[in-house]
Amino acid sequence: MIRKISLLFLFLCLPFKSLVYSQSIPAKINEYGFVFIPITINDSITANFLMDTGGGMNILSSGVFNKVKSSAKFRGFETGFRHDGERLDGKVYEIPSIQIGGYKVNDVIVGEYPPLDEYGIEGIISLKFFENKPFTIDFKNKKFVIENKKSMSKIRKRSEATPILLDVFSDWAIDMYINLIVNDSISLKAEFDTGSGFDHIIMNPQYLQSMGVDTSTAKKNPYTTPISKTHLTDYLVKVNSIKCEGISSGEIKNRQVTFRQNMIHQALIGSGMFKDKAITIDIPNRKMYVR
Repeated sequence: MIRKISLLFLFLCLPFKSLVYSQSIPAKINEYGFVFIPITINDSITANFLMDTGGGMNILSSGVFNKVKSSAKFRGFETGFRHDGERLDGKVYEIPSIQIGGYKVNDVIVGEYPPLDEYGIEGIISLKFFENKPFTIDFKNKKFVIENKKSMSKIRKRSEATPILLDVFSDWAIDMYINLIVNDSISLKAEFDTGSGFDHIIMNPQYLQSMGVDTSTAKKNPYTTPISKTHLTDYLVKVNSIKCEGISSGEIKNRQVTFRQNMIHQALIGSGMFKDKAITIDIPNRKMYVR
């Protein structure tokens, strides 16, 4: 009896993460590729946040922020930019914690963005939250999984890998870029943005010349930025192929691509090339695994 009690005590004292192989989260992935994850803020407030690899910072809607305002500590100001060059200025706060499944991060830096309320989005979880923890978005089986060392060992053996480049600013936000090859000849770095869903592919118009496109005859569409209502021009051009470095599957062929005026990145791409696959993003090792 004493031996059984001792074993039970040892079992309960083991760190939780050593007992869990990997943890599947009951996320919702809709038909457009948007991934929503249930989270808990400050151990008591529950919400569903958009998993947005292009979001930079963790962001709360005003509705959610008002629920945690009493515990939020003001930490300063931050300026960010949308892909179309629009500037975003906002206050930055620190809140006690955010938890997803069994993975909890304390002293989390967040911003507040009131327009999220208009879209019915309670908040955004960014790559910053997962800077020390690999995670998987399984678009095919509509799952979100938090990984650990054991599960990552298996993933590496059965996946193709592509390097990722991180853009870390103010130690408050992280964006990621993947290497794309367009028309088998043009290499560029594209911001990988799950917050754009499946369909978005936007390139910098400076690449039109290297592709031999005559802008005077190219199809044009007007584009108005959502905040300042600045009027810009989109060029709509069909490209033969888009591939991701190191990934043999998922090639996009004969696709119309938007070349947007004032684009601040070389390119931005949603998750459409992986819509029938699972991707694992491993920030500590600067890799994305695809299977």
